[in-house]
Amino acid sequence: MLYLSFFARLTYPHADVFVLDVLPTPIPFLTWGLKTNGGAKCVIYYCHFPDKLLTRDTINGVLSDNFHRKGKQSSINKTLKQYYRYMMDSIEEWSMSFADLTCVNSNFTRTEVLKAFPKLVSHNKKKEKEDRNNSMQVLYPAIDLNKFIQPDFKSKTKFILHENNAPIVSLNRFERKKNIEVLLEAYAILFNEYNTSKNKSSKSFPPLIISGGYDPRNQENLEYLQELKQLASSLNIDKYTQFRPSISDEERASLLQSALCVVYTPHREHFGIVPLEAMYAGSAVVAGKSGGPMETVIDGQTGILVDMNPGDDSINSPQNLANAIYDLLVDPEKAITMGRKGHDHVKEKFGLNPFRKQWKEIVLNKAIPRGAKRKYINSRRQMKFSLSVLLILFLAKIIRFYNKSH
Repeated sequence: MLYLSFFARLTYPHADVFVLDVLPTPIPFLTWGLKTNGGAKCVIYYCHFPDKLLTRDTINGVLSDNFHRKGKQSSINKTLKQYYRYMMDSIEEWSMSFADLTCVNSNFTRTEVLKAFPKLVSHNKKKEKEDRNNSMQVLYPAIDLNKFIQPDFKSKTKFILHENNAPIVSLNRFERKKNIEVLLEAYAILFNEYNTSKNKSSKSFPPLIISGGYDPRNQENLEYLQELKQLASSLNIDKYTQFRPSISDEERASLLQSALCVVYTPHREHFGIVPLEAMYAGSAVVAGKSGGPMETVIDGQTGILVDMNPGDDSINSPQNLANAIYDLLVDPEKAITMGRKGHDHVKEKFGLNPFRKQWKEIVLNKAIPRGAKRKYINSRRQMKFSLSVLLILFLAKIIRFYNKSH
């Protein structure tokens, strides 16, 4: 990233805007310059989620019991990694302060960035006298709706109302942070409640299809798929549950179009593309009431938002999820109506045209004027940054050497 950014600045010295994402580390190099030439004209950083909150033992910033480091670490190794992580987090926060403007992919991410980086907040308060929130803008990702699946409401109505072939669908990578087990537990509750309900119809119970990205070379994918299959068997729902890893584009399209609902179980997801795909394809979405889905799914209109938190025992996540799906199961016309509203909602609020309009406003009226007012960055801050990078590289070498020798 450092090399690419430095090369880009040399190659395009007169560029109006430089945009970076993933890591903010190169931003100080782009903004550095002499008093007569204060670096790049404008630098925008697009933050998907703070790297600080994406460690192995967390679910998007919250400690989780689902993640366990294999083997015990020595005190030396643990201490070195703590120093390494501290330096990395400090540089991430410090580097972001050099951006003329930071964009985030959701209001949820914006809140998490401000909580994770208190020094960045204080820095922005010093920079912004009139509007302290101006340096961080919410910009939903650019989505090409032409590549999304078109709805087929005629077939969907037939599947749901007449043939009852509409499945309950989950589309996720087979990773533990996707929290898919809560859907299996909810489905087991749903199966028992539906079969004992006086209001049930004579139609057969809809199948559950668990599908998504799967890499047989990935250890977590292998383990998690087996864990889910074992859980389904222990809940006595394995006969009604289908696991379809690495489905084709055609199969994905069919599932999104024909589903009774698409259930999205990740907790504190930064944004989440699957709910948008599902709504655009005409399916109701049932998702956790956290993270990005709270901004993309209109509760009660395009889907149902459910209280689900894998780390909070006071919340009965499986029962809450089962209740939401049950509402659509006993009133399938509601699912069809939500699908129609969801399709219109995604067309109106998301896609390339809304993105272009907002992006033009951000670049021309906010980012570039801020870049023009940027003050000269003194050599002391640059020296601090360079020494920090060298220290991180040094610690990384020590950790790697220590792991190899033990």
